[in-house]
Formats: sequence, C-alpha cells, structure tokens
Amino acid sequence: SLARLGGFEDRWILEFMALTSGVSAAAVWEIGEFASDRWMGSEIQQSLEETMRDLSMSSLGAVATVLVAILVDHDFTSRRSKSTHPTTKPVMPKPTSQVHDSNTRGQGMS
Repeated sequence: SLARLGGFEDRWILEFMALTSGVSAAAVWEIGEFASDRWMGSEIQQSLEETMRDLSMSSLGAVATVLVAILVDHDFTSRRSKSTHPTTKPVMPKPTSQVHDSNTRGQGMS
C-alpha cells in the first residue's frame, strides 16, 4: 500500500497526515493573506466571517479528499484480493493416457 511506500506501516497514519497537511495549508494561506493585508496594505481578507468560511471549506475539502482516497483504496484492495483468490475451480491435470511420452514426441505414427 501507499503507506508502506512512505515508510509507514499503518495506512491511517498516512491518511491522518494527508488530512492535517490539507488543513495546515489552508491555515498558512490565510496567515499569508492576513500578513499581506497588515504589512503590504492589500485588502484580501474582507471579514472574519469570510476567513472562517475559507478555513471551513478548505478543511471540508481535505476531509472529502481523504474519504475518497480511503474508499478508492478499499475498492482497489478488495478487487485485488478477489483476483488473487479466484472462486473458480482449479484445473485438474490431464489423465496419464493423454500425456505424451517425450521419447515418442515428433516421431510420427508407425
């Protein structure tokens, strides 16, 4: 799984990190807007309500992304486990009367 590729044994750790990264990115963005308004004189942030709405929507987007990733990973894992454990009957070997002897192969009928 992707968690093992990242060096994490538990996939929930990786998904938690993805969630917190998304929320953290939104917070850093809003801090950047505040800094720009404060020290550069821009007027990006219109109100506290707008800032909180941006943070809320970004957090919901991060949660939705992680949920979709969990569902896709679960679907992929369940499909892979079905293909590695087929439900069809195993193929039975041919009876020995149909197996050709390697000494008579290619000699034709005499």
